[in-house]
Amino acid sequence: GPRDVQYGDPAIITCTVYPAWPVKVTWYRNDVEIPRSDRFYIQSAAAELDDNSDNEEQGRYDNDVGNGENNNKVWVATLQILSNAKNSRLTGKRFSEQFGTTHKILVAQVESLTAEPNIDLVEYGDSLTFTCTVSGTDDEILWLKDGSQMEFGFGVPGRQRYTSEPLPGQRTSTIHIESLSFSDNGQYVCYVPGASKNILINLEGRPSRLIGVTGSDFAEFDYASIACRTKYAKDPEEGVEWLFEGSPLFMESAFERSILHEDHNVTVHELIIASAWTRHEGTYTCRTPYGEDSIKIYMYQSPIFDLRPLDEHEALVGDEVQFTCSATGHPEPLISWEKQQDGSWISLADMENVKIDTPGVISLGFVTKKDEGLYRCLATSAAGTVATPTKLIIKPPPPKVWEVLIPDNVIEGSTLNITCVTQNW
Repeated sequence: GPRDVQYGDPAIITCTVYPAWPVKVTWYRNDVEIPRSDRFYIQSAAAELDDNSDNEEQGRYDNDVGNGENNNKVWVATLQILSNAKNSRLTGKRFSEQFGTTHKILVAQVESLTAEPNIDLVEYGDSLTFTCTVSGTDDEILWLKDGSQMEFGFGVPGRQRYTSEPLPGQRTSTIHIESLSFSDNGQYVCYVPGASKNILINLEGRPSRLIGVTGSDFAEFDYASIACRTKYAKDPEEGVEWLFEGSPLFMESAFERSILHEDHNVTVHELIIASAWTRHEGTYTCRTPYGEDSIKIYMYQSPIFDLRPLDEHEALVGDEVQFTCSATGHPEPLISWEKQQDGSWISLADMENVKIDTPGVISLGFVTKKDEGLYRCLATSAAGTVATPTKLIIKPPPPKVWEVLIPDNVIEGSTLNITCVTQNW
């Protein structure tokens, strides 16, 4: 008979007696006689020997009996088990002779079913992975959702399945679901015949929470918007309050409110200022039953120079020249320097002899005549860009006598040579 049988499957075990005498064969399970029942079906009948068989036992029968009347037949007793419950040893007895076989039942088990991330932490838009590990079965691992078998493949985007064998006797099935949505709520079941485990995904049961407040600065008399986002709000329109500088914001004509609904159960409470100006600068707070968040916004102010370079700057060849400028505004402007060259403006940051001490201070080391020209300081921000020029004039250094060479003694009547060495002449 078979050595391994799947849990719940039928099995047939035979006891062959030679020669084919119509003897009574009694079956035992764990030394207890097996009666005929709904699960155990017992029968006996004569059968022809297969002369072509190379079965060692059958050959022994032929040699032992000789040329008797029934030497071409055997008596076959059959025990048919209609379903299996647990491990057992089944034995057939003919008079004092006994033959036995071990009948091992493989019991299917779902050893584990896990979710990553944790089902209590996964949110709308997240990806979710289920992993199911089974043993004791060679049947296909099936996945069900709310009682129906799940489909996978090219026709089901955002859903994938993988199978592996991490250990002998174990198989693992993994499914991956991209970007969870409302339709993914439900009961997920990992199933093999005889065993199953399930996990419930209930995204609708998440507690309401505040995501945060966002907004941006504005230009004078421009449109301004501040957004407060919540998630899983049971009643999105209830309990959301706006504050300005810590006090409730009265909805005057300058303000408008709107409610928008985004994907993944996100609600956007928007505060709109149609024509914002200086008095609308400050801290805005969104207060909800499940938390509050704030943001401070400002009105853009164009950059204004509070320190400018001279209109003209003179230097001698070989000097080090330093330019300085600074500006204010909102947002804080960035300072940069450029030089006019062949009709275009070139950034000084790309020049070799330029050193940037601070954003508003640059130095040109050992200037020469080629450094002469028009320079400008730029102050740039989201509110605009302003520039102020300065002209660098390079002059040669003043001439000077560097050295006079005259001999200490001369002979009367000889020629006297006197040498004068000058610089910058």
